[in-house]
Amino acid sequence: MTPFMSLVGLNGLVNAVGVAALAASGALALGRRSSNLGSALMMGLIAGLVGITLRDLVLRSAVSAVAEPVFVAISAAGAGAVWAVGPRSGIGLFLWLDALGLALMTASSTAAAAAFGLQPLPCLVLGALGGSVSGLARDVSVGDEPLLFRGGVYASAAIVGAAVFVLLRMIGASFLVSTAFCIAATLVLRASAIPALIRHDPGSLPG
Repeated sequence: MTPFMSLVGLNGLVNAVGVAALAASGALALGRRSSNLGSALMMGLIAGLVGITLRDLVLRSAVSAVAEPVFVAISAAGAGAVWAVGPRSGIGLFLWLDALGLALMTASSTAAAAAFGLQPLPCLVLGALGGSVSGLARDVSVGDEPLLFRGGVYASAAIVGAAVFVLLRMIGASFLVSTAFCIAATLVLRASAIPALIRHDPGSLPG
């Protein structure tokens, strides 16, 4: 396992916060369908860990959720916190947590691919996939139409964010700077679609 796949360091911090945000969004997405703690925790694990697991498998690295069980604990904590305070928080919180998770996982996956020495195009592809697949798995698991297909920028935000990371690295920027700009670009683009989605359904979660 390389330092970029460890919980220690910049990418580890990005991983941890992204996993927590996505896990919480998973529990929120489940909220209307089940108030069972076990179901909320399972959805948190799906939403929180699918993206980093796919990334690790593609890179043939040790799977983070197995090699560092703290990521399982982070997912459970994020989902459990939502369950404890009550999941009926409306679509706004759900969409912002999802956007944060998308941005962080895109940056994490792109940075991991770059750290493994992949060429720019594979880095971009893995970054976009790693960023968006957790949300896709979450939405499919609860029977919702995936946000990926609901209009507004989603996969395109991840693609642009990953491209920003790759381009900055190509001109010599550090991993820190590239990661920060990747997160910012992805989050800003995704955030631009959130007000319209909230106006469309201001009081409830998707589905």
